Amino acid sequence: MKRYRNAVASLIAFYAALYLLGNVMVGGQRLLEFHPFFYGLLIVVSLSLLFISRLHQFPLVVIMGGGVVVYGVLIFLTSSLRWEDQDATLMLIVELLCLLGAIALSYRLAREQEALEKLIQALILPPLSHKILSAREDIQLIEEEFYRSRRFGYPVSALSVSFDPKQGLLENDLSFQALLNGLQEWIRSRYLLYRLLETVDDHIRKSDLVVCPDENYKLIFICPDTQAENLKALADRLQKQFEEILGIKVRWGIASSSKEAPTFHTLVAKAEEALEGSLSDNKVQSDD
Repeated sequence: MKRYRNAVASLIAFYAALYLLGNVMVGGQRLLEFHPFFYGLLIVVSLSLLFISRLHQFPLVVIMGGGVVVYGVLIFLTSSLRWEDQDATLMLIVELLCLLGAIALSYRLAREQEALEKLIQALILPPLSHKILSAREDIQLIEEEFYRSRRFGYPVSALSVSFDPKQGLLENDLSFQALLNGLQEWIRSRYLLYRLLETVDDHIRKSDLVVCPDENYKLIFICPDTQAENLKALADRLQKQFEEILGIKVRWGIASSSKEAPTFHTLVAKAEEALEGSLSDNKVQSDD
């Protein structure tokens, strides 16, 4: 966020200084007599870099070269520059330097803005088909699933997944690495949670509940009418996807209960017990 504010302030200061210098009068004449099209060109360049994201895929030197070409074409179309006129040649050099400065500052702001947008997206989580429930705030909604289990006699299973945010996370994702350099550890875990949920969303049913417990780096899946054996297959698929897509390993513990009336806390406690015992092997606990 600090780099973004600095980029905004730098661009504003640049344009303010340029405007002031363009209006300074020396001996009845302006100190810098810009071409009529010059201010318009600077504004178009800045707005293009800020709002056309496709331009960001090009290196800065390429964009600068394109700006110089456009400037040269406008000079050719609007005036007959005489190189023997030293004042006109000096003004040409000044305008080129100002144009390159505007491009560099606008490009920097555009990249910082893009990084900030990715950060915001990671913080608010993507629009998924599953609502992410809080183990504390949404406990009543979660318990309703267990009430239906007791009423209709179908089993309920829980999968507890734990992840370590310090593992090699998205080594090739440059935009994430740029964010990570200036952010605290909780931002890193939030981003990883966002990517985990994005991966999980295609592998669970709409009836499954996804719960974020109070502690970090953990997810709990409540799967109605599911035997522990079926949940183990889901856990294996998720573990494979996490390793292939994100390059991280997870530990998981499964608990299932159909003989006794389960509650959210009792079932999750069994899943947590299985998770704690999975330091070497992932485990399943079942009362069946």
